[in-house]
Amino acid sequence: MGFSIQIPFGPTADDDGFGMCHGIDHTAGRARIIPAETYTIVVELPTNSAVTHEELNEAMLRRLPESTKTMCRIKVYPKDPKDISEVVVKGYGMPFANKGRKCDAFINDNGTIEGRFTLLNILQQQSFSFIVAAPTNAAMKNLFQPLPPPLR
Repeated sequence: MGFSIQIPFGPTADDDGFGMCHGIDHTAGRARIIPAETYTIVVELPTNSAVTHEELNEAMLRRLPESTKTMCRIKVYPKDPKDISEVVVKGYGMPFANKGRKCDAFINDNGTIEGRFTLLNILQQQSFSFIVAAPTNAAMKNLFQPLPPPLR
């Protein structure tokens, strides 16, 4: 269980001297190296996390872009506050360039979003909240399914 953050590289990154980043494509039956179009950070949450859900109230809906979809909030947090399981972050600290865009400062210079959140603050959290464009019962059914028993 986890999520990823994908931010496009600048269209002139190669011309600006940044070069080109590459990724691995596993979809063709074997791994192959391909040019990467996005800077990707993958966040893996501990498997023993607790999950709760709730419908969005009016105040929260007003903060979001207008939509006709039903929305819900899903929160993932440690079951036991004393639990030392850690969030695993992959891709943080990799080179990134998109000169002249706010995302460049956010990734490279620990810039803020809304003047208060840095990328490091977001990735160091122990609990995460997500707004999902689905009714609560559908989100929980499709996003969180129990793992199969161990293979014996």
